[in-house]
Amino acid sequence: MTDDSEIIQTWIKAYQAIADAFIGLEKEVYSQMAWEGFKPFEVTDINKETEIIKSFTIQSEDIDLSQFTPGQYITVNISNKKLPYQAKRHYSIVDGNRDYLTFGVRKDFTEEHEGEVSTILHDEVNIGDTLELSAPVGGFGLVNKDKKQLLLGSGVGVTPLVSMYREAVESNAAATFIQVTSDSDNIAFEDTLKSINAKSEESVFHVHLRDEDGYIEKKDLEAYLDDETEIYICGGSSFLNSMMLNLQALEIPEERIHFEAFVPRLSFSV
Repeated sequence: MTDDSEIIQTWIKAYQAIADAFIGLEKEVYSQMAWEGFKPFEVTDINKETEIIKSFTIQSEDIDLSQFTPGQYITVNISNKKLPYQAKRHYSIVDGNRDYLTFGVRKDFTEEHEGEVSTILHDEVNIGDTLELSAPVGGFGLVNKDKKQLLLGSGVGVTPLVSMYREAVESNAAATFIQVTSDSDNIAFEDTLKSINAKSEESVFHVHLRDEDGYIEKKDLEAYLDDETEIYICGGSSFLNSMMLNLQALEIPEERIHFEAFVPRLSFSV
């Protein structure tokens, strides 16, 4: 029988090898980030995009904020007397360049702390205030930009897709952005998306209004698809499930479907 100590030593070596690999990966990730930890940034603009979505723009004089990939998100570090802990919330980047980043926040009306954080940002943060942000991270983004691109977004789920749509249009890809929303009063980032769309004759921006057109169906998607189209879906779980069912009915291969579910992404520290 193998001695228990030999088994333990073998396990320790294997564990150490795995740990070393993750440490190396972590160092590589941090080396690619614009900064480590949280840095204070001044809020220079706040826009009301819909009744429940606001965009916040922060600026920096000493950090190059253009080092992000469209589709990524930042983490905001919130300290407030209304919260029993220091809260961290993730919000997708809408736009940015060397000097500024813009991210979107949906106001959550639940009584949980997740709702309290978004309410603090919506109701208490003003232009000139300071927010602590992490560097952009995340793996959601465009692939195969030489192919047709179809972006499907609903609610605050459109936020990462806005920067991805801009990237697709600027890359001369044939890109279509379909925003599904309840009515014409709740079209998020409408002016921004129209401005991006106007830059290319190959791009399409379409708003699907549920109060007029009902729920989006597979027939609504077929015209925008070919055998190579890359598809990106972002929104709540019900929207994501509905779009996946439509695409499965159209026999779209899974490897061409990319998605990010907008469920609460949160963390905290005491």
